[in-house]
Amino acid sequence: MVNKANALNKIDQIKNYLSNVKSSAYRCDHDQLENQFETLYDMIEKLEDVISSEAEEFLNRPYSGL
Repeated sequence: MVNKANALNKIDQIKNYLSNVKSSAYRCDHDQLENQFETLYDMIEKLEDVISSEAEEFLNRPYSGL
């Protein structure tokens, strides 16, 4: 469940960051826009890492029986 909360936080960060990207696009600041897209890709990769580690923890936890 900790990873779920982390993933949801990362999604919120990405949504907020998209607002910055949108404002840069409206200002036609191409250099800043390119950097922001790179940052956005990094944020998405980190989110993928959080989600994949959640699956690994679920699969690797010990069986406690019925």
